[in-house]
Amino acid sequence: MELVDYLRVLRRRWALIALAAFVCAGSAVGFSLQQTPVYEATTRLVVSGSAGGSAADEVAQRQLAVQRATSYAQFASTPPVVDETVESAGLDPQAGRPEVTGTADGAAPFLTVTVVDAEPERAAAVANAFAEVLPTAVAQLEGASGTGQARLTVLSAASTPQDPVRPKPVRNGGIGLALGLMLGVGSAFLKEALDRSYKAVEQLEDETGLSVLGVVPQELAGVSLPTLTHPTSNRAEAYRTVRTNVQFAGPPHSLKTILVTSATAAEGKTTLTTNLAVAFAATGQSVVLVDGDLRRRQVGKAFGLEDEGPGLAGVLAGWAPLDEALRTVETARLAILPGGSTPENPSELLGSARMAELLKELGQLFEVVLVDSPPVLPVTDPLVLAVNATGVVLVVRLGETSRERLRRTIGSLQKLDVPLLGLAANGAVASQDPAYGYGYAYGYTGKEARSRKRHRK
Repeated sequence: MELVDYLRVLRRRWALIALAAFVCAGSAVGFSLQQTPVYEATTRLVVSGSAGGSAADEVAQRQLAVQRATSYAQFASTPPVVDETVESAGLDPQAGRPEVTGTADGAAPFLTVTVVDAEPERAAAVANAFAEVLPTAVAQLEGASGTGQARLTVLSAASTPQDPVRPKPVRNGGIGLALGLMLGVGSAFLKEALDRSYKAVEQLEDETGLSVLGVVPQELAGVSLPTLTHPTSNRAEAYRTVRTNVQFAGPPHSLKTILVTSATAAEGKTTLTTNLAVAFAATGQSVVLVDGDLRRRQVGKAFGLEDEGPGLAGVLAGWAPLDEALRTVETARLAILPGGSTPENPSELLGSARMAELLKELGQLFEVVLVDSPPVLPVTDPLVLAVNATGVVLVVRLGETSRERLRRTIGSLQKLDVPLLGLAANGAVASQDPAYGYGYAYGYTGKEARSRKRHRK
């Protein structure tokens, strides 16, 4: 993957990354706010004298003081010493034992005692009491006499802390945010690796070797025929782009019967077929739209036609003439051959010699014959129809059509030596593929259209 590919993944999965960062940062802040604030007081002491009598040698005295400082640091945090220090400070031992830490570097006779408690005054009082209590308490624990005790001198007394040392909601929130971003980015790339669907047009063209005839955006949800109802919309323009590319996909005047299909259901093939028919009719050509999906007839419903009468099934069965089955949509300037009643053997009817003859007959009556067929993988209907087509358009829904299914579909069509004109990408999102972001509109819509109309008046 190149850098631009990584950026596309981050752009496509930004919601997942933002969610992970928000959850982690929010959890860290929430957990911090639920904790009881604690305060830290620190006193620094120096050990002097000797623990068994004085020594003539200053080096020996210093070494003994360093050893005592290390010993005191270890004893400072023991419960007996802490309890005795709390009592010596005049505090109630029942209020809880503070957290005490003693440190000495082992190279100098200095000792640092740190006390952490929920009350800042209590922490400072206990820390300052160690200078008097620690030598005696250590001697008692060691069983030594008080005559050999070392002396502790306060170098830096503990002051009452003003701010708690923990929790720190801002710091914890920042750490949570950083961890959340790392988790989100990792999850985004993991999901991208596990997601076998196509997200960008480049993926379609690179992996299939087929041209993308057009990219239809996710726009005007619930509108089935934007080429009729919203002709200046970006989505309607996308259908016209598909139409233009289909016209130039093969040799001039060679495309008569165009079959539109997909790998699986719910990829938008019928919507593309109906709008493609309107787009072809808008050029002044005579167009007939055949509902070849006898299992799930949707073409007539898209134009508000009742799916009653003989239809394609009746014509193929031989009990209805073609002129009675054809329906005309005046607003779209095209003819429609609805599916009619559902037959018991749709594959046999669609693959019959009568179907081949019917397509030839329609090709003589109309300049363009568009056939909406079922998806390829569930049934064989589109394959038996494809052998009589002069071109096939394969619809792909970005974000849903998997690589494996599309590869199997293309392989099934190529085995029949069917001319694949290209792919039509459905359901594009501008944030996923801004290069095909359909942001450039040729017409005027909404507020711009009304403003232009007033200007003309």
